Amino acid sequence: MSRGFTCILFGLAVSVCSWYVPYAFVSWPATFVVRMLAGRGVLFQDLPNAQRTAMFVVLLIINSAFWAAIAFAIWSIVQRLTARRRPVEPL
Repeated sequence: MSRGFTCILFGLAVSVCSWYVPYAFVSWPATFVVRMLAGRGVLFQDLPNAQRTAMFVVLLIINSAFWAAIAFAIWSIVQRLTARRRPVEPL
């Protein structure tokens, strides 16, 4: 599996875990977007069912993409720090 695919799976797993109460803190990227929209007068509970479903999917994508990007960045940093460098060969 590629690094990107693994990070996407990690982002989805973290998003699914955020539905359970002890791990609700990991949903803060989506919560931030909901609070930003509420400041503009768009309340989630006042939306019709079709728009609420669409917004739920968008929030799931935002949360998953955020955690996948974090996992990708950490993986890249760790890989750069632990990669062996080739010794310089004399001419």
